[in-house]
Amino acid sequence: MEIWRKMAPRDRTGTTHRRFGYAPGMPMHPGIQDALRCIAERRWFEAHEGLEDAWRAAQGSERQTLQGMIHIVVAFEHVRRGNPRGARAQWQKANAKLGDAPDSFHGVQLAAWQRATAEFFADWADEIPEDLPARADHAPVPAFSTGANR
Repeated sequence: MEIWRKMAPRDRTGTTHRRFGYAPGMPMHPGIQDALRCIAERRWFEAHEGLEDAWRAAQGSERQTLQGMIHIVVAFEHVRRGNPRGARAQWQKANAKLGDAPDSFHGVQLAAWQRATAEFFADWADEIPEDLPARADHAPVPAFSTGANR
């Protein structure tokens, strides 16, 4: 079995997170598993790291879908940091990448997450709220279905 990568990326606090290797034929890259846990906890930066690990190993449409998901979580990280311009730019990039994405990806209800994220950004399209960083704690997280690999 070929192992794609063993990495020890660091999060924004400097903590090292060891990732296990991924081999073709496995149902889900460990980076996606890590990212989904981080997304559920609204740890956007760490979610980005996990998705990026999977993105590096992916090809074709899977790679593009992962890149779109990366842009979503980076948009929410910009919200957390109080950067509305960066958040909107990343959200626009996500929409461009996810235009042809499947409704469900590795069990993530991707289309529903995109709609909820669009509503989240539409709520402050005209006026940037003063409590913008706090809104990252209420950003939408995707629903998951079991048994779906892709």
